[in-house]
Amino acid sequence: MIRARLPIALVLLGLLIGAVRLAPSVQLDFSLEPIIESNPEQVAALAEFREVLPPRRVDLAVAVEWPSRVTGAELTQLAELEERLVALPEVESAVSLASALVIEAPLGVPMPWPVRKLVGDGYADEVVRRHPLLDRTLLSANGRAASLHLRRSGDERALLEAVEGALAEAAPRGATARLIGSAPVDRTVSQTMLASMIESVALEALVFAIVLPLLFRSTRGTLLPLLVVHAAIAFDLALHVLLDWPLSLIDVAIPGLVTILGLCDAVHMMHRFEEAFARTGDRFAAVGEMMRKVGTACFHTSFTTGIGFLSLMVARHEVVRSFGVKASMAVVVTYLTIILALPVALALWPSRAARPGALTGLFSSLRYGRPRLVLGVTALVIGWSIVGATRVRVESRWLEELSPNAAVVQDLHWAEASFTGLQSIEVQLAGDLSRHQTFAGVERLQQAIIGEADVLSTESYVQWIREALGQPPGVDADRLATGLKLMGLFGDRFPGHLVDRDLSRGLVVFRTGDIGTVRYRQLCERIEEEARALPAECRATVGGYTRMAHDSAAEVVTTMLQSFALSLFAITVFVSFIYRSWTVGLVSMLPNLLPILVAVGLNGWLEIPLRIGIVMIYSLGLGLAVDDSIHVLTRFHQERREHPHATVPAALLRTLRSTGRALFTSSLILALGALCYLPAELRSMHDVGILLTAIVVTALVADLWLLPVLIEGSLARRAARAPATPRDGLSR
Repeated sequence: MIRARLPIALVLLGLLIGAVRLAPSVQLDFSLEPIIESNPEQVAALAEFREVLPPRRVDLAVAVEWPSRVTGAELTQLAELEERLVALPEVESAVSLASALVIEAPLGVPMPWPVRKLVGDGYADEVVRRHPLLDRTLLSANGRAASLHLRRSGDERALLEAVEGALAEAAPRGATARLIGSAPVDRTVSQTMLASMIESVALEALVFAIVLPLLFRSTRGTLLPLLVVHAAIAFDLALHVLLDWPLSLIDVAIPGLVTILGLCDAVHMMHRFEEAFARTGDRFAAVGEMMRKVGTACFHTSFTTGIGFLSLMVARHEVVRSFGVKASMAVVVTYLTIILALPVALALWPSRAARPGALTGLFSSLRYGRPRLVLGVTALVIGWSIVGATRVRVESRWLEELSPNAAVVQDLHWAEASFTGLQSIEVQLAGDLSRHQTFAGVERLQQAIIGEADVLSTESYVQWIREALGQPPGVDADRLATGLKLMGLFGDRFPGHLVDRDLSRGLVVFRTGDIGTVRYRQLCERIEEEARALPAECRATVGGYTRMAHDSAAEVVTTMLQSFALSLFAITVFVSFIYRSWTVGLVSMLPNLLPILVAVGLNGWLEIPLRIGIVMIYSLGLGLAVDDSIHVLTRFHQERREHPHATVPAALLRTLRSTGRALFTSSLILALGALCYLPAELRSMHDVGILLTAIVVTALVADLWLLPVLIEGSLARRAARAPATPRDGLSR
């Protein structure tokens, strides 16, 4: 490599230029559909049910709020706005109080009436109160806001932009118009995520530019690790473009993974180069020693990290499997970039010995020992972490990534208080729904659940039958038969999204706010309990897209944790193999596992729920902890080989005063980089900053003080059993 340094450098430079040109074209797919629609059986069951009961979707809602209660004059303004929006090519259809029909029976005969005609010069809420299907749906609870529901004819983003443009010109004067729906939320999440990533990377670059010169005291030590790491990121993103792989909501952790792996390996290699160069004064000899002594450790760290991510291939969730493949590719790309670019760059860089770094004096006196104290503190930390782990909840919310102060979040909270929730719990009915006993049972179920906290409204075929009958106080068997006949005459307004025409399949919808997984499951259990009182011939099951979303989010979390356990086992076996000792593998397990335990404990004590946005931090943390342990074990192994007559404590001290300094440097850089995530508006990035900092600090402390104690203790016990024939790789 040294002899061919110039051609290699030119090839790498050409590839980097191409990668930099390709990287900005990487696709960002932050939609939740691939995460939610992970279970083929659930997807197929939902598709089959929706073939029978096609949903009447609302792609976007325009909520218009006036200073006072809505009257006929405001409905006229709403009608003009509806006419303007329906004329847009992006809008397929619209419905509001200005166009809605209700059933009234002024002379005892139920008849359809336009809401606008019934309101006249009076107040709209006086009419709506007689028709529960409209209450908190098309008119707010306080009667001052009306909602206009739109269905798109094409792309959801195009609908949002078209409606925004129309509202800028046609919004009613003196009123406040808000856009409510998933499209504004998805757009805000994407914009916030992109802005947070850019801000964090910029802040990291600024912090590193200040800190690295203080640590390395040389230009090459400052620039080369940063340049090589950013080159690895560019190569990885370019491969995503060439392979047509988008970055999903989970995949955004991959640039952070590359940064962690790249900086750790680059810093260790730079430290070994500076040590050798200061001793020999020969740049090429220093590069050779760096590759011989640290290159193997970098391969081992990359291999073990790759094993960890490849373990995700056993996951049931397709998005998790995809993340495992992409992360493994990132590990390979990072290793090849570091192992090729850094030696070539050092071989071409002008020769000048670096001045002593800021940490030289600190680590020249570094010691370890006091095993009882170290093990006692470790036991306390483990106990604290286990107690915290018992407080951890698997929780997922729709708006969890956004700040409560974000405009779209405030609009949705206003909509939930004024209208109804955008989340739903769907109860699927199967049986003879025309029987009076079934009708009465479904009505009792609705009345029981609507009284629950967080349930804002409900809709079912029961309410439509009552509407067809003109909202009578009671419905007996005869009235039910009449209502069913009248409902059959609704034509295209028949509630086909709630009941099929042969009355064998039905749906009860409960609308809620953004209640989260825990509360959602509590309500599901309550519904299932009430559903047991339904007639035997009627079956009721909780299903629908929202249930699938909560189940999939929980499955992502549990799958990641299961794969993490498999990764830990596989890495322990591999470490045992490369050092030819099960003792070494088991000894390294505790320092590798301790940072993850601390992070889980922090999850519980800080009430950070386990969710999709942060669960991959455990895989990243395991990779970081294993990397640090392998570098310590490798350097200790080398010290034992180079100084065969030295005692174990002497070899450990030399290891800590050389590799320990590199560990501290890389850990300081990573901790500062993680702290750069704290100002991010995206909640997951903020939480990852907290957890990653804790993992980095714990891994450093474990490898500087706990791992040496464990190594010395394990070798002392082995020597006591067979002092003349040490067999493990570290002893040799």
